[in-house]
Amino acid sequence: MHIVSWNQKYMNADDAAKYTDGLAVLSILFRLSTRDNPVLEPVIQVLPEVRDPDDHTLITIPATSIKHFLPKFPDRYFRYHGSLTTPNCNQAVIWSVFEQPQFISERQLNYFRQMLASSTHLETKLQRQLDLATNGRVFSRRIRLIDNFRPIYELHGRHVYRSFKHFDVKPSLSKYYKEQSCFKPFDFKSGSKSYPLKPPNYLPILSKY
Repeated sequence: MHIVSWNQKYMNADDAAKYTDGLAVLSILFRLSTRDNPVLEPVIQVLPEVRDPDDHTLITIPATSIKHFLPKFPDRYFRYHGSLTTPNCNQAVIWSVFEQPQFISERQLNYFRQMLASSTHLETKLQRQLDLATNGRVFSRRIRLIDNFRPIYELHGRHVYRSFKHFDVKPSLSKYYKEQSCFKPFDFKSGSKSYPLKPPNYLPILSKY
């Protein structure tokens, strides 16, 4: 999950995406669980109504505080200057990636897997070009919004910082890692710089759209 904000000193989010300090993104990773995540349920329930983005359907869901989507220890995160996850992948994002993942069930994840890509989506356009070249006509085929990860890009000499000195500072977090054997802490060197969770003067993108 990405929570995106843009720097107030720029006119809008599109303008901010042109600059290295333009956007700030809080990134929350998810792991599969045998139980549903109740925080996600209001969103899950309306996904079938907005499956096709070309329909431009407007829906209303109950307001939920952003803090409910954050992990238990929001003060533990990694930060680096990086790029957008969508073309043109501008080097315009200050990424804050939380150390602790949230969870989602297989049932809930299947709702997201049914979402369709927009007809203006790059992969949809490429698929239609392939249909045209192969069969001489364009089908109304639509692709689902899955496996839409981008290619790996160069590091450009960037550094990754963390907001904490040790991985086992909190006993409860250490217990969490022991219980989740598939999630092992990285062996980073201690003493990295610490940054505030959210850079100042950034506005949530959703507040401007």
